[in-house]
Amino acid sequence: MKPNTLTLCAFGSYAQTTTIDFDKPNQNLFLITGNTGSGKTTIFDALVFALYGQASSNNNKKMGAILQSQFSSYDTTPYVELTFTDHGQKYTIHRVPAHYQMYKRGPKKGQRKEKAENGSVSLIMPDGRVYPPKETNAKIEQIMGLSKEQFMQVAMIAQGEFMDVLRSHSDDKKAIFRKLFHTDFYQKIIDQANERKKQGENDLHQFQLRLFSEFEHFECDDPVLIANRQMIIDGKNNDLEAYIQQLQAALKSEKQESDRWNEKNQQAQKERDTYYTLFQQAIHLEEAYTSLSIANKKKAELERQKPNIQKQEDWIQKTEQAWHLHQLYQQYTQALNLYKEVETHLLQVKEKEPKLHERMIDLQTKEAQEKKQYESWMKGYHALEEQVQRARKTFGEIDHCDTLLKQVNDDQKQNVSDLKTLEEKRIRLKKDQERHQTILDTLKDLDVRKLQLENQKQELDAWDKDLDQMDELDAKIKMKQGDYTNIAFEHDQALISYHQVSNQFYDTQAGLLAAQLEPGKPCPVCGSCQHPHPASQQEDTITKEEVNEQQALVQSLDTEREKMAYDIDAMTKKRQELSNQHEGDFTTAYQMYQDQWNQWQNDQKRFQKSTIEIEKMTSQIQDMETKILACQTRQQDLSLQKEKWQVQKETLKKATPFESLFQAEQQWQDKHGEMKNKKQAYETIHDDLEKVSNEWHRLATLKSKYEQELPQRKQWMESTQATFLKQQKEQPIDDWQTYVTQYTKEDVETWKRSVDTFKRSIIAIHTQIQDAQQLIKNRPRPDIKKMEETLRSIEETAKETSEHAVRSLSQFDNNQKTMQKIKAQWQQHQNTLHMYGMYDRLYRQLSGNIPGSRMDIETYVQRTYLARILDAANARFLEMSSGMFELRMKDVETAGEGKNRGLDFMVYSHVTGQTREVRTLSGGESFMAALSLALGMADEIQAHASGIQLDILFIDEGFGTLDDHARKQAIRVLQRMSTGTKMIGLISHVDELKQSIEDQLIVTKDDKGSHIRWQIS
Repeated sequence: MKPNTLTLCAFGSYAQTTTIDFDKPNQNLFLITGNTGSGKTTIFDALVFALYGQASSNNNKKMGAILQSQFSSYDTTPYVELTFTDHGQKYTIHRVPAHYQMYKRGPKKGQRKEKAENGSVSLIMPDGRVYPPKETNAKIEQIMGLSKEQFMQVAMIAQGEFMDVLRSHSDDKKAIFRKLFHTDFYQKIIDQANERKKQGENDLHQFQLRLFSEFEHFECDDPVLIANRQMIIDGKNNDLEAYIQQLQAALKSEKQESDRWNEKNQQAQKERDTYYTLFQQAIHLEEAYTSLSIANKKKAELERQKPNIQKQEDWIQKTEQAWHLHQLYQQYTQALNLYKEVETHLLQVKEKEPKLHERMIDLQTKEAQEKKQYESWMKGYHALEEQVQRARKTFGEIDHCDTLLKQVNDDQKQNVSDLKTLEEKRIRLKKDQERHQTILDTLKDLDVRKLQLENQKQELDAWDKDLDQMDELDAKIKMKQGDYTNIAFEHDQALISYHQVSNQFYDTQAGLLAAQLEPGKPCPVCGSCQHPHPASQQEDTITKEEVNEQQALVQSLDTEREKMAYDIDAMTKKRQELSNQHEGDFTTAYQMYQDQWNQWQNDQKRFQKSTIEIEKMTSQIQDMETKILACQTRQQDLSLQKEKWQVQKETLKKATPFESLFQAEQQWQDKHGEMKNKKQAYETIHDDLEKVSNEWHRLATLKSKYEQELPQRKQWMESTQATFLKQQKEQPIDDWQTYVTQYTKEDVETWKRSVDTFKRSIIAIHTQIQDAQQLIKNRPRPDIKKMEETLRSIEETAKETSEHAVRSLSQFDNNQKTMQKIKAQWQQHQNTLHMYGMYDRLYRQLSGNIPGSRMDIETYVQRTYLARILDAANARFLEMSSGMFELRMKDVETAGEGKNRGLDFMVYSHVTGQTREVRTLSGGESFMAALSLALGMADEIQAHASGIQLDILFIDEGFGTLDDHARKQAIRVLQRMSTGTKMIGLISHVDELKQSIEDQLIVTKDDKGSHIRWQIS
């Protein structure tokens, strides 16, 4: 991604529409400069806002109406428009922030609206189409391949913020790297392990509660077991396994006790069943005695009812005979009435039938006449129908001819228009062909220019190698200078030590001589006989050998120092020779070559494009000429078709007797209406004839039916009369009608049931007496009451034994089931305890909750990214610091002690060979370290996000903390990075940078807002 243009309107401090053309600088490294508060950082805000909808700062996220310019009126809609190129494709983003507007009408006209208007965004794709608004933000991030946080680390190093990563603690760095490298997956692993650990704790607690519940379900009277159970529940005893073994022993004792009571219960039940059988037999004997007594009483009662039953049998016989005669009489009466009814209907039919027959003959005559007239008229109707149908077809063909004629006229007009358009296109193509031929003539020297550029590139490569050698010599000189400083320091220290050792040696010798001095005797050194201040003896004795060794060390260091000075002078002369071989600035020369090479490539593309266009246009012109000839031929064909259809139309008009289709249809409608009237008249007579004919045939059918039915009805009437008289004669009952009136058939049925019940009772009583006598068999009557008391005593004994056995068995069964549940719960408890231990160890190891090892797995993973970042960062840091410093991570062995310091930075000094805290760096050294770290982080993020082409880097402030040498080194590193297509912009108000960087975007600010202008080398 590389920005081309950035337009700001009513955004931040930019009130007027301001467009920044990033393609304008001649060099890829340029400076954005201006006074503090002039609006330099707002350019960053605008670029990032266009891409992500937020301003550039991570610490102070500016969004919405806060971005609206205070220098413009609310009538101006703020917006940012960014045009950029990515992988050769050009995109345009137009984004409007949330903003306030003025009321334009009503009582609040001229006042600011209370609620801000919503922002919007649009993305114009390379093919010119506008991407769907709802999906635009996601599409932009997809094109960029970076989130806003990643983009800020890779392309936008904002003012002061890149110091945070350098100086922050490991936990803060971990949060930053988590967003940049998506390592939150490892935190999710830790959270999952913790969740499973907590679930294990909860499961263990639940299993323990279930075990306690099952312990309470275990029934026992043993006070020891009860006491142990209470101690376990109260948490005073945790030996669950020993308590479960005690329960198993108690369950075994309960099984033996249950078996003993079960045996006693079987014996008691057997004794009860035996006596119960005897008692049941006694009951049956007693019931037989009782039944015999009751039967004899019922037998005497039935004998007293016998005369009344005999009277009921006589009534049944006479009443049934009377009802039979009554039924025969009703059949005779019904037959007589049916005979008279048929006779009456026959007389009525014979009266109506002649009149209907006469009317039917009259209607048949009229129907025949009307039919003849209707058929004759219909012949003329069908003839007209055929003429109208032919006319419809003819006029349809005439309409078809008109349609074809219209189509031919339209085709002729379109053909003329097409012919004119083709002629115009042919003329334009010939002009474009001539224009591209002019371009080819202009660019005919491309091969010569390419050869010149290749020679120039070889010279630049040689120059670049010399620069690399010079850089290498600079680094060696710097290192040698550092070594020289160290050796000089060591030489000075050794010389001081030599003087101290030498003086101490002479002091020791003087002390030895002073010890031998005597008053009045001359001193062997000065010859004086007076010794007022003799030297004192030294406690530490220095030998001559130690003095010589220190002197040899001074001489050795002096020799080494002179050798280093010679080496530094030789390398300095070599570097000067390499520098004298080239004139001018390499970056400017390389940029000039790059511009010429880019221009040659563009010209080459233009040459190839024009060649292809000429070939394409030649083909198109030939195609145009072919199409023009085809249009001319088609115009002639259309004229012939038009003449053909006109002749055919006139011929069709002559073939029909009607002047128009409307006339034919009108005659047809009139004739069709007349046909309906005639048809209705004929159908009316036909319907009347059909009705009369149907009625006459119906009467004839009824007449035949009644004539056949009347003799049958008469015969049935005479037969039923004879049957009734015969029955009355054979079974004469003078008052049979009285019996029918007084007694119903239900009364007869009641008498029959009463007689039948009496007879069944007689039979049942005789059977009951015989059965009772058969059961008794001369046995004595038993004493039931006494036997009941004996049975009750036996049953109570058996019941007590059974209840005791059941209680014993029930308690054993319940305790056995409880024991099975306890064993199952105990096994699950042990399995869960094993899993809990595994997840607990895993969680503590992954999360760094182990004493002496506080580094979590996410930090371990992030250290791999950080190691690659530091490799890239130290390549710049070493160069910027002249080989003095490099950044390192805390050693993995000590990074987890006390707390997690796995991502803490240390700085290693190549001068002292010591590692120290990064906070001990000076302001300038911290800036170089942070800048190197930011650049290294950008390299790693871009490498991590594969497929990203990011040719942009902006750095905001920080150069004011550097001395001249460090600033030159930093600029040199950035110049190296800006070779090729990568564009680097520095925002700073440092004057020294204005002298080092020629292409500058100058930002100024007045009472109307911020303004920009380019100053190009």
